[in-house]
Amino acid sequence: MKVFFFVKKLGDGGAERVVANLASSLSSMGHDCAIINAYQTPYDYPVEQEVRRFFLEEMDLKNDSFVKRNIRRLKGLRRVLKEEKPDLLISFMAESNYRAVVAAAGLGIKTIISVRNDPEMEYKGHLGHFLAKNLLTKADGCVFQTPDALSWFPKEFGEKSVVIPNVVREDFFSLPREIKPFTITACGRLTEQKDYPTLLKAFSLVHESFKESKLKIYGMGEEEKSLKKEAEVLGIKDSIVFGGHIKDVGSVLSKTQVYVLSSLYEGLPNSLMEALAAGVPSVSTDCPCGGPRMLIENGKNGILVPVGGVEELAEAIKELLRDPQRAEEMGQEARKRAKEYRTEPIVKRWEEYAKKVFER
Repeated sequence: MKVFFFVKKLGDGGAERVVANLASSLSSMGHDCAIINAYQTPYDYPVEQEVRRFFLEEMDLKNDSFVKRNIRRLKGLRRVLKEEKPDLLISFMAESNYRAVVAAAGLGIKTIISVRNDPEMEYKGHLGHFLAKNLLTKADGCVFQTPDALSWFPKEFGEKSVVIPNVVREDFFSLPREIKPFTITACGRLTEQKDYPTLLKAFSLVHESFKESKLKIYGMGEEEKSLKKEAEVLGIKDSIVFGGHIKDVGSVLSKTQVYVLSSLYEGLPNSLMEALAAGVPSVSTDCPCGGPRMLIENGKNGILVPVGGVEELAEAIKELLRDPQRAEEMGQEARKRAKEYRTEPIVKRWEEYAKKVFER
């Protein structure tokens, strides 16, 4: 098949990493794959040489109005689709999903959208709800990450859709554990969704008991300045590292004693899946729409805590720091469980579903 992927950009994000991995894997299986992005970033994830790239504009034109930007990108996407005539267009994330369904209309190209987050938040508000349940359902199919996300949409749409978890790259399963004691790590964009203020408050409690502990946060975003200020107010700024964008996540995870996800909501978080595959003892909020709960059996291969629970989060981290042997046993269980998400079987499920939609 000739399969094109569409996502706004290919750098610094879990969904973007999935697109890069999927396109590369399907290409190696003999499919003609390409990725369409609105623009290129300095942090684009690498893809196989055979995977072609298309960019709708030279850079992110942030000063343009929302309407002008949307019209330009819709026209650009439709132009690429008319010229290339792929069998399938697979889009990721809300913004791209809307554009994909509209741009492909009337061209005879099958469309698969992919919902990567809690739809209640990704398509929030009356207008978001209406468009998601009336426009996006015109797609020929959808790949969800969790059953909870699928159930949010109309039943008829769910019947032509599927739940497929993310892929975890093979190298994470063989990462050595070269732990730097009392190192706590979090990875993800510095946005409201990730609820880093709760993590900082929890870490301040951890630091009272473990003065040698360090919190390392990797990612970029609009909340960086306010988070650094919060760390200063809490008196923990010298024990926190804001590491910015990182390409080699594995090198960080191998040295981490405890991994933390403090999000308000998630789909199926790549960063948590990679930590589990790397055997890192992990703590996560039990957030909607059920992704962490799918990955972690509480107390066996990780610890789940309530969303926004500062004291519960702090206590879970301290529990793992106090008992390194139990923590590492939990990490070993996590690595075993994460094998369900190895590349080959997950990519095969994507291929089978894509063929089913194409032939429908």
